[in-house]
Amino acid sequence: MHEPLPTTTIVTAYFQLKIAKASHETYTGWMKNMLAVDNPMVVFCDEASQPMIQEMRSGMQEKTVIIPTTFQEFYTYRYSRTFAEHYKMDREQRVGHNMFLYMIWSEKSHFMKRAIELDPFRTDFFLWVDIGCFRVPNTRYINWPNPYRVDELEKSKVLLLLVEPFTQQEWDCNTLESLPLFQYSNRIGGTIFGGYKDAILQWHDKYYEMLEYFISIGRFIGKDQSIMNSVFLTNRELCQLVRWTPGCPDPWFYLQEYLR
Repeated sequence: MHEPLPTTTIVTAYFQLKIAKASHETYTGWMKNMLAVDNPMVVFCDEASQPMIQEMRSGMQEKTVIIPTTFQEFYTYRYSRTFAEHYKMDREQRVGHNMFLYMIWSEKSHFMKRAIELDPFRTDFFLWVDIGCFRVPNTRYINWPNPYRVDELEKSKVLLLLVEPFTQQEWDCNTLESLPLFQYSNRIGGTIFGGYKDAILQWHDKYYEMLEYFISIGRFIGKDQSIMNSVFLTNRELCQLVRWTPGCPDPWFYLQEYLR
């Protein structure tokens, strides 16, 4: 007798910011594509966005939990002063970066933990998906992720996507002291990542330990992917790294295809 295929909860969030990398109208279009996925979903949002998200999930209410929250309720609110200070260190201020965006990025692992603790749909697997990462009208990913693909993943590891390869020098790093800066280079993408409960809970603790280490040495904490790179290099046994394949669609969204 075969074991049943794993079920997945998608975890995502939307907070409307005055300054953002894309306009609210642009995000609304992308969100329609993402929220059309016919799969259990936990969505964290600001109170003002809740009605719009409810409307986009109409017909899938029984597969949807929407959790209105505020920045003050974020786990990462405790670092808000540091986020504000580190804004001065950001070379990408012009493209819509700000301390609230840093906080949303940094909260992803905690949103995952909250979804796991709630576990409203009693699923095996939890997948963080940026709400704006389905950029074209969604016809190919309605029943996504594919449970057969999820079933092939290593159950004790967090699924991560490598969008650009580590250099040999970076690959040789395995101590905190030897970790590179990563502020100006992309390696692991934070757009989509996931895992079974125990792996994600371990990842959660490692992520915020690394964030606090960054603070202790004065390293920029506004880019979650720099922290993710560092967590990977010092905890490789916890991670299943998927490499983007040249010729495939946008590297940042490659896990859409990988899990299809």
